[in-house]
Amino acid sequence: MIRAHGTTKEIYDILEKEKVKIYDATCVFVERIRKALMEAEKKGKKIIFIGDKYHPEVKGIVSFGNDVSIVNSFEEFIELSIDNEKEYCLLTQTTLNKELFFRIKDYIEENYKNVEIFSKICGATYERQKAVEKLAKEVEMVLIVGDNKSSNSKKLYEISKNINEKSYLIQDKTELNSSWFNNVEKIGITAGASTPEEIILEIEKEIRGTFDDKHGL
Repeated sequence: MIRAHGTTKEIYDILEKEKVKIYDATCVFVERIRKALMEAEKKGKKIIFIGDKYHPEVKGIVSFGNDVSIVNSFEEFIELSIDNEKEYCLLTQTTLNKELFFRIKDYIEENYKNVEIFSKICGATYERQKAVEKLAKEVEMVLIVGDNKSSNSKKLYEISKNINEKSYLIQDKTELNSSWFNNVEKIGITAGASTPEEIILEIEKEIRGTFDDKHGL
């Protein structure tokens, strides 16, 4: 079974060699990015990939390439040496922070004519990012529920934190801190894509049970 993040070319090759039955649950967006990478390299284009090089999705995708430059920030991107005489293809991690993508996209469009932009940021991820951006402006405190190693949960936290200082990333109700709720009347809760609903409900129940009607949720 191959998970939604996909896996490396080396693992695919081993599985095919062993002739095992493969259940490939790789996300369709990940598959499209991987395909775009291979097609771009066939055309002789250099690959620039925006994402976390330690993330399993990124490791899997770039393993299908021969020469991929990976950057994880705007600063890293502008430090790249881009040759105006060569053709490039820009690809992104599916859970990339949309603000980072648009910043790099605008910079490319202003400065380069030889960089093709191919973005497949997950639709669900994009909608969650837009929603937390709106939520962070409307409440006094935001709880983001998700694994602290999850890329999309951390992106939600970063977006919220930039807008609302009282933003906290927690994995379950045991990580709630009573001091966070001092002088807070309105609380917002959001969650990473893979966070089980029961964990979110437990946190909501804990807040309502502890603080009764003192807070809006």
